[in-house]
Amino acid sequence: MNETQLRELLQQRDRAAGHPEPVAVNRATLERRAVRRRNLRTVGAAGFTVVLLFALWQGLGGGWTHDRHIYPTEDSARVARLEAELSRLRADTESLLAMVANLTARQREREQLAQIQHSIRQIPVPNQQVRTLVNRAAMILVERADALGEQPGQHGTAHELYRQTIELYPNSDAAQTARRRLQYSQYRQLPEIL
Repeated sequence: MNETQLRELLQQRDRAAGHPEPVAVNRATLERRAVRRRNLRTVGAAGFTVVLLFALWQGLGGGWTHDRHIYPTEDSARVARLEAELSRLRADTESLLAMVANLTARQREREQLAQIQHSIRQIPVPNQQVRTLVNRAAMILVERADALGEQPGQHGTAHELYRQTIELYPNSDAAQTARRRLQYSQYRQLPEIL
């Protein structure tokens, strides 16, 4: 295996890895990208080492001959060491691939957990729903009082509804509106016809 073949092999690996797709930048995305890059570098380095050792082994005469017989040479001890190193590198590569698979699974779990947590945050709190319903009920009383206040002879009923709103829902926005309307009607001092 010569330098051109090695270069082509590395270019194929780069094409297979591809470029990361553009996504919104946030911390989780940046962490995922860093893990992917680190994993690709580790796997690429292990693969390159295996290819390099294989090329060296072939170059030292450890490959197959044309008649498919391997003849012992004076460098048989060196070949044995290289074969042992190659076996060790294969084992290392397998363990690295297992680690990459483990890291990928953990990253998927983290992403799923983040999605679940985001979904949980989107669920409205029951207290907020109750407050919304209470404010709506109070506002209905004020709106009814406003409608009655515009009818002749109903000013007393409208004032009573304003007072009920203030008593029943004292901390609501509708109670503040009812207080302003009562103050305004007292300020105007309109005669009430019953």
